[in-house]
Amino acid sequence: MRARLFVCLFLVPVLALAVSFSLEALLNARLRAPITRMHPEATSAEIQRVSVRNLCAKKIPQLRGICGTYRNIKWIRYAASGFIAAGIFAIWSLLAAQRAEDERRRRISAIMARLRVPALWAYWLGHSALAIGSLHYLAVAFFDRPEPAVIAISLLASLSGAGLMARSVSGAMKEAFRAD
Repeated sequence: MRARLFVCLFLVPVLALAVSFSLEALLNARLRAPITRMHPEATSAEIQRVSVRNLCAKKIPQLRGICGTYRNIKWIRYAASGFIAAGIFAIWSLLAAQRAEDERRRRISAIMARLRVPALWAYWLGHSALAIGSLHYLAVAFFDRPEPAVIAISLLASLSGAGLMARSVSGAMKEAFRAD
């Protein structure tokens, strides 16, 4: 995908620019050849002044075909330059969006890292309280009176359950921190 994007946004327009400049050089050589044959005494500065750009600006009727070709070359050059500028802008905006996304992810992961331990403690304490409460309720409903031994048994059972849960939560935390 990135290779296709690079080819579409940069390689093709750069090749089009290169072709347009080489075509302009060929047209200039075609126009300068008769001048160098007919006027061998002409200096290179005078010959360089004979160019497609200068002659087409004068709107000479005999050069209508060459000027039409030069106009097409100019449009190719403008389109290629526009494609290159659009490609640079697209890549810049993609990089800016990716940077913003990375920054947002970093912020969220920092917040989650700060909240991870308190959330796990709240989860563990909540489940422990729920286990203690449910066991105590079962003991009261079963025996119809909250004996200290029953409360001690329910506390022991809920603490052992909470210990197992804490062990599994600590394993999950280790995995989460290892993933970061």
